[in-house]
Amino acid sequence: MEKKSPKFSWLLCSQFVQKLTLARLLEYQEKGNHILGAVYNDKREQVNVADQFKYMLSYTQVLPRAHVAE
Repeated sequence: MEKKSPKFSWLLCSQFVQKLTLARLLEYQEKGNHILGAVYNDKREQVNVADQFKYMLSYTQVLPRAHVAE
């Protein structure tokens, strides 16, 4: 008899990522930049994580605007 493999659930994956993201955001709000780590070593040069995060948040041109009812 063939053994069935479990089906992948995008919904469960999405829910997991949302919970993880929220947990990290709340931790960041409570403890600040040091929870992000000091540096990121993916390329030849190190990147200061806190500085890069500030830069991303300051780049408002790509962030969605909140709809404000008048």
